[in-house]
Amino acid sequence: MLGYLALGSNGENRSLTEEEKLRVLDTIARHKGARQVVMAGATYDAQRDTERFLEQAAGLGADFGLVLSPGYFRRQMTDEVLYRYFSTLADGSPLPLLLYNAPGFCGVTISPALVGRLAGYASRSPVSDVGLNRRPNLRMSGCAADLRCSLNATTMRCEEPASKGGSP
Repeated sequence: MLGYLALGSNGENRSLTEEEKLRVLDTIARHKGARQVVMAGATYDAQRDTERFLEQAAGLGADFGLVLSPGYFRRQMTDEVLYRYFSTLADGSPLPLLLYNAPGFCGVTISPALVGRLAGYASRSPVSDVGLNRRPNLRMSGCAADLRCSLNATTMRCEEPASKGGSP
């Protein structure tokens, strides 16, 4: 197994207290294998809460932060607002970030146009690889609308999936 996603969207993130979340993350980070990575889910509606959690997650040994679009004010979540949200997080995060596009959980879809714009932002990041370092950067993960998008060290590729069902 390559690693762990702690505090994902399948229940534990929204149902635990802040103290419990940190204990879960600490336990996973302390017991992971030497070559395993830990992604810490940061699914908050307030940017300052996301920023605080990413700082704490880095301190506990997480390797990546997984960030979800804020959804409480979903009607106000335009591409411009989301661009500022994600780029500001990337600028200040001690962890590399993975964007989590899960409209079923937050009611907000990361558009293909926004993915492209953020990919341009990510390419200007001081980090161009996906190595496990502690410098801020941004990576895309997931599916935007009906496109499957991936970003590696130098390119972003979006394509229509061969089928609409199942996992990529």
